[in-house]
Amino acid sequence: MGALGWALTGAGSIVVDLISAPSIHPPTDRPAAGRPTQRLIGVYEGGRPGRTVVAIGALHGNEPAGIDAIEAVLAELNRRGVDMAGSLVGVVGNLQATVAEQRYLERDLNRGWQPESCARVATPRPDESPEDAEQRELLQVIAPLEARDPAPLVFLDLHSTSGPAAPFAIIPDIARNRALALPLPIPTVLGLAEIIDGAMLPCMVERGHMGVAVEGGQHDDPQTAARLEAIVWLSLVNLGCLRPEQVPDLPDHRARLRRASIGLPPAVRILHRHGLDEHEAFEMEPGFSNFHPVRRGQALARDRDGPVLAPCDGLVMLPRYQGQGSDGFFLGTRVTQRWLMLSAAARRGRLERLLPLWPGLRVDPADPQRVLYRGHRPPAAMLRMLRLLGFHGMRPRPPELEFFRYTP
Repeated sequence: MGALGWALTGAGSIVVDLISAPSIHPPTDRPAAGRPTQRLIGVYEGGRPGRTVVAIGALHGNEPAGIDAIEAVLAELNRRGVDMAGSLVGVVGNLQATVAEQRYLERDLNRGWQPESCARVATPRPDESPEDAEQRELLQVIAPLEARDPAPLVFLDLHSTSGPAAPFAIIPDIARNRALALPLPIPTVLGLAEIIDGAMLPCMVERGHMGVAVEGGQHDDPQTAARLEAIVWLSLVNLGCLRPEQVPDLPDHRARLRRASIGLPPAVRILHRHGLDEHEAFEMEPGFSNFHPVRRGQALARDRDGPVLAPCDGLVMLPRYQGQGSDGFFLGTRVTQRWLMLSAAARRGRLERLLPLWPGLRVDPADPQRVLYRGHRPPAAMLRMLRLLGFHGMRPRPPELEFFRYTP
């Protein structure tokens, strides 16, 4: 049994049998319906030191394309016996919901990853939800990998969408995640991880790791799994786990993603989330897809109170065309390459030290990644500077307004 096999032994019901490196735990057998029955999709451990990459498919159970993509990469690595640096670990996110072909059973598994929630699910309880058990098993997979590898783990969180969609990446906006997302030939969405509370990837980033979530396309689009497979291959190359010549059809993988992203901006910053209460009557108007431009006042959806209007000009992101989930839609704005370069330079220069020069703005003495504003409506110039420095998150903290970012 290889080193990674020992690391994962005892992680819930997961046991990996690795004989020597490079080696693999084969992808799980599928039942007749085509759904996995085990948490672990497979493990490929290279013979050279390198990053541990954790690829997660179906964190939402109605999004199986990520599982297909991970299986395809693991099968090809195994078939060719590639001398890889580091390891690739493939994991099913919400196993019970995947078997049931539902987004989730009782709660969204891509929520509830705050430290206190992770501590709560660590011990089984009689009244726990199926997703509590799913989250506990995922944490049991991650913990031995953290103990084994002193370097940050790399998470690839693979998703698909209910509506028609081009592929795009989502990151908590810090430098190590940009280094993973921006080389991919698809748009990168900034500010979404900060506006959604309790998602899995930000939790891993706050634990010191790095990662990217990728939306590959619509659930039932046959191209979605192929795009997500391309994301895994390109990420392994960008991380130095594989040399370009070790990846079959690497130019085709790049071209596939580029074709799907023609005409789209290099990045989008989220401006607005339309959140939903549980069981709220909500229905998107037909015809919206990711990056669809809309004008302020345009009808985007309907709920129990009537039409839901766009509060600002922007680009529609993640319109909800399925029956589950607490996000109706998001609105974003285009981000240029120049802005990305400027923001990177501002962060390297630690320009956040100048923020207290703004009247009413101060750094939280308990946490330098949070700044507090007391005053009238925040000036537009101050907001632009905060976003430039990665402070995309904003929430009330009476009598002040709190802006926050993830730990660089």
